Amino acid sequence: MISFSDFDKKLVIPTWLSYADASKGHELTFPRNGDPFTLNARTRRQFILDYQEFKKIPTAHRAADIMGAAFVVGETELAQEFARFIVSSNGLRKPAYELADYILRGFHDNPIQGDIRSRISRNKGLLREFPQNAIGWIQHARLYTILGQVSKAESCIRIAVNLAPYDRYVVRSAVRFFIHAGDPESAWHYVKRASSIGFDPWIKATEIGVGELIQKHVKRIKNNVSPSASPSELYHNSELIESIGMLELLNGNDHRAKKHFKQAWLNPSKNVVTHSEWIVRNRFPDLIDLAKPNFGESLEASTWQFFSTLRIKEAIEVACEWALEEPFSKRPFALGSSLSCANGDYDRAMRMAREGLRANPKDFILQNNLCVSLLKLNRLADAEVEFAKMPVRTSVRDEIIYSATKGLVEFKRRNFLAGRSLYLEAIAKATDAGEKILASKALLYLAIAEVEAEVPGASLTADESMKATEKGNMPDIILARAALLAARESHREEPTIAKLPDHLKHFDKIVILPRHLLPPSK
Repeated sequence: MISFSDFDKKLVIPTWLSYADASKGHELTFPRNGDPFTLNARTRRQFILDYQEFKKIPTAHRAADIMGAAFVVGETELAQEFARFIVSSNGLRKPAYELADYILRGFHDNPIQGDIRSRISRNKGLLREFPQNAIGWIQHARLYTILGQVSKAESCIRIAVNLAPYDRYVVRSAVRFFIHAGDPESAWHYVKRASSIGFDPWIKATEIGVGELIQKHVKRIKNNVSPSASPSELYHNSELIESIGMLELLNGNDHRAKKHFKQAWLNPSKNVVTHSEWIVRNRFPDLIDLAKPNFGESLEASTWQFFSTLRIKEAIEVACEWALEEPFSKRPFALGSSLSCANGDYDRAMRMAREGLRANPKDFILQNNLCVSLLKLNRLADAEVEFAKMPVRTSVRDEIIYSATKGLVEFKRRNFLAGRSLYLEAIAKATDAGEKILASKALLYLAIAEVEAEVPGASLTADESMKATEKGNMPDIILARAALLAARESHREEPTIAKLPDHLKHFDKIVILPRHLLPPSK
């Protein structure tokens, strides 16, 4: 059984973008008091004159000057042209070569499609030449993390934060890594150290998020940003305002939380956009009109919105883009593989699950989705190998999903009674835990398994499953019901028994199966 997992409470934890992507989002700049910088006609004319002078007398020093200016104002093609000239030149200082190398690599930073191991090999040479480059160590750690080599990545991260303990990009990247690696205490150590040196709203927002994650006290701060502040000031404080709002929400102060969210969403960072989608989907749907115009700025937010409105093909495509942006994170691969399974694209589901497991080899949802996709592809032997690797279950939800998936394994083995008992066990666990959506899904997936296996009486199971879940309006339930209808259309199984199967007696509309009605588990 697949699961569209999401956080129970979404904290404002920074994403770990490549340095190029972080630069494009203006996260690494600082608030401006006046009007934002614009590349005006005069500046463009100066660029043309400098470029013409360079063509007459092409020197490395002149190229370095123009490259730096072009990079700052976002003239990507021009910056790349001069970077290519510089890397083949001599006589410049190391920072010029570092910037040129970053420009040429950063604008093409696509770790999924590229050869990561060859990039790691290249980076080793660069770091030997420039060992004090903290951002280079962060980028190196990111590559190791994508490959699932956490210990090597951690070594790089610790070097970076010791070289630049107060750098915004370095510290926030380190925090995200340690949370990914299951070591939030280290994340807390480094963000507290960075926060102690001076006030940076991006660092303070990160400190609040990590503190809430591990239940550490963060000194309460006030939101001193005026709603009429400049767009730049609102942008740079948006994560902090959002974090304060989340604290109010967790403390039960919905009115104050809404006030902070509304202000944070006036000019939000990408991270705030992602969080705002979670807020409107899970807590405050009445704020959708305020938050929705920004959703397109976040691939994660767009994926969830497409899913919640049942635009599944669009959700899958955007999830694939999201996976390219955060290739070490389990979230895009978990949601993308679940969506692909729900859409019947089991090949893609299998590929996404495998890709996600590379950086997250012990993730339960990814391993489960890999098993389900292989079973749906009728690759039973491969599925059994992967099912044996299922990680230890750490929650009731994991136990429910595990029982249902094991039930599907038994159906594929043609052990119908054992498979049915395992599905019923999942339904009972979900019912006892108050997980009505999971209970409904387990029932529908039981019906699908019976229909696809052409078990006698499967159509009666399907009829009762559809009746029991007819009021379900969650995307999960709607998709599972659609999958059951498609299975029935494909198999058109006719019942061979005249009465309702025993396992569906006394089944009511809210999917409650008393334990004394269940057959014993095998």
